[in-house]
Amino acid sequence: MGNYVYGSSLSYADWLQSERLRSMELAIPRSTREIVASVEELARENVELHDGIQEGFDRVCFTLSEVSAGITELNATFHWGFSEVISSLGRVNDSLDELKRIAKTPAQTWAYEQYEIGRDAIRRRLWPEALGSLDRAINGLGDHPGYALEFRFHHSKGMIYLGNFRNADPAVIDLVKAEESFLAAGRYAKADYPCEAARCFLAAGWAAYCQGKMPEALNHTQRAVALHPRLPEAYFQAAKFEMHMDHPDAALPILRSAIDLDRLYAMKGSGDEDFRRHGGRIHNFMVALTEEARPQAASAMAAAIEELKRCDELNAEASDARAKLAEAKQHFATGTFFGYLDCKQSAQEAVSAASKAINARQCELDAAVWNKTRRAKLARFRLTCAFFFGIIAAIGLIPQIGCFGVLLGLLGFSGVGASLATLFVGDDEVNGGLLGAIGGGVTSAMAVLVCNSACDAATFVFVLVLGGFLGFLIGQAQSHER
Repeated sequence: MGNYVYGSSLSYADWLQSERLRSMELAIPRSTREIVASVEELARENVELHDGIQEGFDRVCFTLSEVSAGITELNATFHWGFSEVISSLGRVNDSLDELKRIAKTPAQTWAYEQYEIGRDAIRRRLWPEALGSLDRAINGLGDHPGYALEFRFHHSKGMIYLGNFRNADPAVIDLVKAEESFLAAGRYAKADYPCEAARCFLAAGWAAYCQGKMPEALNHTQRAVALHPRLPEAYFQAAKFEMHMDHPDAALPILRSAIDLDRLYAMKGSGDEDFRRHGGRIHNFMVALTEEARPQAASAMAAAIEELKRCDELNAEASDARAKLAEAKQHFATGTFFGYLDCKQSAQEAVSAASKAINARQCELDAAVWNKTRRAKLARFRLTCAFFFGIIAAIGLIPQIGCFGVLLGLLGFSGVGASLATLFVGDDEVNGGLLGAIGGGVTSAMAVLVCNSACDAATFVFVLVLGGFLGFLIGQAQSHER
């Protein structure tokens, strides 16, 4: 069963006691449902679809577990028959320890303790006892003055008076008191907790609607929208009240706001009896939404295709983007409102994945260019070093220089060997110092043998080691970026 409709064959008390209330069912014209979503698309939203009791209608079902589990904010799965969900949201559900921490006086601490007793009574479905504890928390008892400004106390009273399918006792339900309690709660909460205040005014609006007080119901709900513009249920409720008052032109833009926040309101609006009184307008509205979504989805796919072309030009790995684009095309093919929305989302994800692939590939290409440039500069530097050390070696061979020439020659030949070794053999993965040591030592030793074939073994080893050491230093220096 859907939400209560004021003026229907069921009174509010009878509606609460209905067995059909224990699951949320909406009867939606099949022609409208087929425009909004396919069976598969609804299944992905954890919504079941069954044949309707009336010909040409489908039954859309949200089970109790799906409605109550995991909700962080009121959305299209919310149902006033399960209104206790509101008490689990936000700061209303603060523990006693948390409340004691914000208490500023012993009187407030005592009031919070009474409130905790009341919550325990609510858990045990002891409604009169819960109301007694909440009244003491607000008004005090004896030497305890109570704490009338705590919105949680008034909110809990409102929830009891409003009732739900677990609390349908006619002796407890009082819509007038529920409205008053929620208005007080909203007034006390709005300065510090605007989102909680918005839910309080939303509940006050529902209590007023169930009494038939349509202008007041709409006013309370509009206050909820003003305090919490991201609360989709507030927009839906305001649209429902406008529809009930036969103001479809005012209702449809408000319903659109709810759908923009949670697309399942397209289904909820199509199935609510206040909206179905204007079935033709709702059907045309859903057609218009779908036609509006189609070019947006097509544009998103075109953007994804262009990004993938850039991937192909750069030879970028874009398998994730291609998979998302394939998903987008499948969603587009359904031709439904949900399908176009899913197509747009998948296409946007494809664009994001392709952009990441392009950026990664561009980084690879930039790194390759940088490495190529670096290697060229390093090769020129090593050739210059070889030429420079060659000149030193040549100077060292001049006989007139004497012993100093031997040192120059050793340095020069070591430098030439180290430079050529790191130039022709070395790369970024090999230690330049090691190559320099080998090249410098071997070149120096060969130079000694060529210049003095009669040198003894000790001299040869000395030249080899010293040349290797000098080559190591030179090769290590040449391995750094220039």
